[in-house]
Amino acid sequence: MEIMVVVFRIGENIQVLADAARPAWPPPATGQPGTAQGAPPPPSSQPPPSSTPPG
Repeated sequence: MEIMVVVFRIGENIQVLADAARPAWPPPATGQPGTAQGAPPPPSSQPPPSSTPPG
């Protein structure tokens, strides 16, 4: 049972660190979590991945 408590405390610490670092990240454009993966917009030279290529 002690191991469970330690893991739970580590999870709380990670959550606190995530909440503390959250304001530093740019706001998500789509309103979905995971801004670290899709925060930067695609370059203007390439079409966005959501749109299908012509042809």
